[in-house]
Amino acid sequence: MVSVTEMGAIVCPPMPAFYLRPQTVADVVDASVARVLDLLDVPHTLAARWDGQGAP
Repeated sequence: MVSVTEMGAIVCPPMPAFYLRPQTVADVVDASVARVLDLLDVPHTLAARWDGQGAP
């Protein structure tokens, strides 16, 4: 992973964000998909993007 990030790639493992307090498996999937869509600059309504100012 170090080698590919040094070459400019972005590593985005599908790890659940439990700080979002998901209630269902679908919530976990939506959060992971939202991260990928954010990286690709694709607009979505799956999850609010964190702005660094606390809980989304």
